[in-house]
Order: sequence, then structure tokens, then C-alpha cells
Amino acid sequence: MRFSLAGCPWAILGLALAASCKYDPNPEEGKQECYQNRCVDGYVCGYDGYCYTPAKLPVASGTGGVVGTGGKTGSGGVIGTGGMTGYGGVTGKGGATGYGGATSYGGVTSYGGVTGYGGVVGQGGASSTGGTTTPPNSGTVVAIANGQAQGAMTGYGWIALGSADTVTDPTCAAPVGPIKGDVQCEETVWSNPNAYCVSGYLPAVTSSADYTTNWGIEVGVNCTPVKGGVLGQSFTSVSVSVGGSPLTGLRIVAHRKGDGDATTYCAAMTPGTPVSFTSFNTACWDGTGTRLTADDVPNLDHVGVQVSSGPSAITITNLCLQGITFAK
Repeated sequence: MRFSLAGCPWAILGLALAASCKYDPNPEEGKQECYQNRCVDGYVCGYDGYCYTPAKLPVASGTGGVVGTGGKTGSGGVIGTGGMTGYGGVTGKGGATGYGGATSYGGVTSYGGVTGYGGVVGQGGASSTGGTTTPPNSGTVVAIANGQAQGAMTGYGWIALGSADTVTDPTCAAPVGPIKGDVQCEETVWSNPNAYCVSGYLPAVTSSADYTTNWGIEVGVNCTPVKGGVLGQSFTSVSVSVGGSPLTGLRIVAHRKGDGDATTYCAAMTPGTPVSFTSFNTACWDGTGTRLTADDVPNLDHVGVQVSSGPSAITITNLCLQGITFAK
């Protein structure tokens, strides 16, 4: 059927107004509006209200009508499943705030993130398991339960080692494999949930230059779940409960908030024997360094046990930091 001016609602006003209907028997694709969902012969009315030849008829963004399934608001449409706010969309699963997004699993502050399990500051970030809901540090005894310190310290354990040294246990989940001194581990997998246990190997030191890459292995515990969180109490001494091998030649190591990573205080230790904090020194092997003061103790942000390299190779077998006890 072809339109005539009789089909124009304004025709009764005279032929002079017929041009306002924009009637064209051969209109350009999508240029002439439909009238009551109809077009001139050979054309069909599109979803947008304009006339097209069947071969040029545009398809809506979804399968189906404007608001039907698959249409503008249907599955696959502008705001439907898979759309801007649907699964995989801007705010859907996998989107900016969905699973794997900026603030959820795998994101900046959760499991595996910058401050997540085994990340830059060890297990447990500011908002991960044991984060903001962890009770404040209290008491004088530190126990390990479900991978987290409890009591006078409430942080998580971590491993540090020289690039020439080897750790076989614990392992790293991200990236998967053994923990290496020159590769940051984003998630540490401990074999014992109630102690921080390590096995590994230290080659023999043959020259003073070896200590740069072969200084040893440290098992550390943060004072709080958040990096930089401090002990918060004054203590006079500390003892560490350790099992496994070796049990000689060990050091207790402590770090004061605000100091560089390379500046630590240490003291020779015997498992279970209290060591005065004022005997800690930045060069405990010869006593030439700076001593820790009583005023520094509340500002400590981690405590650990170190196996130091020496002239003979050392095999570390299931050396477990089981607990820490402070005295006032």
C-alpha cells in the first residue's frame, strides 16, 4: 500500500501543508518517520519509529522488542544481564565493584591483595580475615591460632630470607611455588595453623660479601593485622617458644615503627629464656650498633626469630615459632 495525502492528518488544512508530513515514496533509510507503525510500500517500521527496507532494518540492542526479553531492558540489553549494570557489566559480577573488582575478592584490600594474606606486610590486610574486627592487643602472652597471633600481639606471620637462601615450607600460593628471597609472595601457605613453622637451607658463607644475599631466614609476626600497627605496651623482656631445628645460634629480632626495613634490633636467644629489651642492638653480633631503649618498646611493630648464616651450611627442619611471652 502506498501513502497518499489522505493519510496525512494535516491534509484537511490544505495542500500547502502537505510538505510538513515529509512524505517521500522512496525515503532514505531511517529518515522518514512511520505513521501508525506503517511505511510506504517496500518499507517496514523499525523499533525506533523510522522506515527501512527489510534488508536495512536495524536490530535493537537485545533480542526482541524495546522492553521485552532481550530488548533495551531485557537480557543482553542496555541494563539487562550482561549490560551496563548486569552480570559482567560496570557494577555487576566482575565489574568495578563485583567479584574480582577493586574492593572485593582479589581486590586491593582483600585476599591476595596488597595488604592481604601473604602480601606486602604478611598475612592479613586491613580489611581481610582478622582485620578491623580483631580485638586490641592485651595481656603479656602471644599464642598462634588459626594462623593469627592472639593476645599481646594480633598480627600475622611472614617469612623473609636472603636471595641465595631457600625455604621449602611454607610455600607461596601467589605466585605458586617455593618462597624466594627475590620474589614477593602475595599469599603464604603455612603447614601448621597454630604455629609459624619453616623448613629450608642456608649455604655456607665464604666471604663477608656473601651476607648481602645469604644473611639467613626470619620468621616474623606483625604486632597488629595492619602494617605499622605497634605493640602498644611497655615490657622489660621477651621470650620466644621455639621447636624444631636448629635450636642454637638463633636471634630474636624486633623492628621499631618509622625505621627503614633494614634497621632492626636483635639479641641472641635461647628458646623460652627471657631477653631484656635494653640488650637489643642494631648490630647484636658484635654490640657496636644502637641499643633499643625502654621507651622504644611500645612502638615496636614486629617481632621474629632469625636463623643467621655462618661458615657452615645450615639445614632448617620444621623450626616453629609457637608463642611469645613478654614481662613487665
